[in-house]
Amino acid sequence: MGGLPWRGVGDIELLRRTGRIGANHTDRFRLLRAGNPELYRIAHKLFRFYRDSYNKTISEPVSRQVRENVRAARRLVLG
Repeated sequence: MGGLPWRGVGDIELLRRTGRIGANHTDRFRLLRAGNPELYRIAHKLFRFYRDSYNKTISEPVSRQVRENVRAARRLVLG
């Protein structure tokens, strides 16, 4: 399930609900928004940090925020 942990959680949810994960980020977000709006809101919030991590160091406060949101996403999907 590569990528950030929230992406893996999102992929699990998409596979479970739709049988697919989407061809790209735009498709994944569209499917998540339609199928699980609460998970979509978490993923949408974290996507900026994901993109920033390509060329920036993530601060400890941001890291904690990401961790808390990933845990929330996991609870939504995995119980």
